[in-house]
Amino acid sequence: MKKLLGIVVLGLLLSGTAYASCYDDMDYSWKFSNYLGKEVAEFHAINKSNSPMKILSFELLTSNKDVIKKKSLNNELRAFGKLALTSDQQMSIKFGSGPGIDTNYMPVISLHDVNRSFVKYARVTCSR
Repeated sequence: MKKLLGIVVLGLLLSGTAYASCYDDMDYSWKFSNYLGKEVAEFHAINKSNSPMKILSFELLTSNKDVIKKKSLNNELRAFGKLALTSDQQMSIKFGSGPGIDTNYMPVISLHDVNRSFVKYARVTCSR
């Protein structure tokens, strides 16, 4: 009975370490962009794993890691996929929302109401 219990406990311990957080499997970057006078923070995310994940939000942070602005999303990032602005989305930013383009799902944060000098970091939140 003790051997069986030992095997079960060992199995539970090992299975807990096999699970990787979505942050371990994602690379992301961000930059300030200016599309014909519309200043935005543009985000790119890459899934390095064979499991899909959800991008929940993008956040702009101060040097103290206080949130300046947050954009909530619910975008699926497929296995080995990437999340970046498409050419259609870039055109939508330049010329206003085009037909059939939902700007709520774009990986950008508008900076029209943000003092850019306080933005020092950015963060992406994700889940499996």
